[in-house]
Amino acid sequence: MPIELFYDLGPKARDTTLTTADHIAALDISDLDDVQRLDDADEDQPIIGPHYIKVTPDQKHIVVADYFTQTGDIELINTPADFNAQYIDIQPDVGLSFNCSIGF
Repeated sequence: MPIELFYDLGPKARDTTLTTADHIAALDISDLDDVQRLDDADEDQPIIGPHYIKVTPDQKHIVVADYFTQTGDIELINTPADFNAQYIDIQPDVGLSFNCSIGF
């Protein structure tokens, strides 16, 4: 049985990984007949290599750990690390607001 594409995130997601593109793509799937994209695909987000992403229990915020290991020349893809966590607001008008960066 062929697999059906649920949602097309666009060329940034197709042509690279979102981690190396330094981008968070977020979808509201509360209504599967009307999926809403929460992020702006063309926005430059203040994030480097998003890895761990967690939505808060009240579903009003996203907590993201940016890339936090620096592998140097031994890795195939050497993503720069910024050693930050992001606390991002999910806007009621379908959007993301990057309002807090926490260094670690």
